Amino acid sequence: DLAINFDRIGDVQRLSGDMDSALLAYQAALTIRQKLATLDPTNMVWQQDHLVSLDRMGDIHFDANDFVAALEARETARSVAEGMVAMNPENLSRQADLGVALKKIGDIKQAMGDPAGAREALQAALDLRQSVVAADPSVPRFLRDAAESMMAMAELDLSQGDAAAAEPLVADAVAKQTQLAGAAPDDAFTLRDLSIAQNLHASTLMQLGRTTEAVTVAQASLATADRLLQLDSTVPEHMHDRLVTLNRLGDAQAAMGDNRAAVDSFKAMVAVGNDLLDVDPYSQPWANDLGLALERLGNAQSATGDVAGALKSHQDALALRDWLSQQDPSNPVWYRNLALSHASVATALSDRNEFDAALPHQDESLRILRDLAAAYPDDAWYKIDLVRALDQRAVLLQDPTAENQEALAILEEMQAAGTLPQDYQDWIPSFRKALGLPTK
Repeated sequence: DLAINFDRIGDVQRLSGDMDSALLAYQAALTIRQKLATLDPTNMVWQQDHLVSLDRMGDIHFDANDFVAALEARETARSVAEGMVAMNPENLSRQADLGVALKKIGDIKQAMGDPAGAREALQAALDLRQSVVAADPSVPRFLRDAAESMMAMAELDLSQGDAAAAEPLVADAVAKQTQLAGAAPDDAFTLRDLSIAQNLHASTLMQLGRTTEAVTVAQASLATADRLLQLDSTVPEHMHDRLVTLNRLGDAQAAMGDNRAAVDSFKAMVAVGNDLLDVDPYSQPWANDLGLALERLGNAQSATGDVAGALKSHQDALALRDWLSQQDPSNPVWYRNLALSHASVATALSDRNEFDAALPHQDESLRILRDLAAAYPDDAWYKIDLVRALDQRAVLLQDPTAENQEALAILEEMQAAGTLPQDYQDWIPSFRKALGLPTK
């Protein structure tokens, strides 16, 4: 009872943001439960309580980015869970508890920058959870755990550039989450898990070039997001789920060349983004999402020939991104997005033959990307962005020689240093040809 009271105190303090006090309370509960578990290793109730305390300790250390302490707690939890399984190997719930410990060890090792260790732990968790599902596929927890492990393994594969390995895992996770949602159609948590899995599946299919399938999956995900809104249209997270899904759907439609359908999807995405800002006009993440929606809409409108509509969308995105950069000038992602929006406005103006108006926007984009390339000299992608900005400026000039020369110098320097990505090797002969230089 004393340990339970310490847990309750810790939970309250954690919710209030007092993590140091919460940690002390959880540690007190853990100390009591360790003693009880040691007194009688065969008492499953005390062993389970010990496991619960270790789980809390692992979570709070992980949230504090103390991965060493989190891993120590999780490894101890794994040891306790393995002991419980050994004493009762037929108890599937005990095996499920071991799966939790293994999965969280994988999460910690991934956060620590140990992908090999993460893969070993996550694979062990997945294998165990699949065997538990095979033993009793009727238990929702077992299905949910297996889907969670499949998603974790798929995300690890995707982080390592292996979309082919990730896709069947995500597809299986979607199938399991669909089964769970079918059994609990009014459970928002289950529906959100399904929506997340469907969105990851659509994104993975896009990476593999399977755009028709991606559209189908994204449409199914949109139906899931709409179901969530039917349950409660006032929940911002449900609104945001729909925004993310519309982004996936629009991207897939654009990749298929169905730009008119993409315009409709991105217009709906913009509408959701505006609704979110109506809830909280000062939300920087939601403003960032709306900026992305407007950028996507502008690109799709440009592809359909709606030059005026594209210009308006990109100008609106630029205004939002300018505001975001003012709120947090140190954020390189938002600063880069601002540069991209200036370039998009410049392109939209040049499509209207308004070259004099386009050039100042392209100059501002170039200035920002010079800043980023200088601030992050070891990041190859900021240099690629800078080369692209130089090339876009060159299009607006009668004499683009200086821009082409600078872009070529950056690329050749990267090639000599071995930092030029493979997909950009052919840019060098293109710039050399533009400058009248030998291409071999």
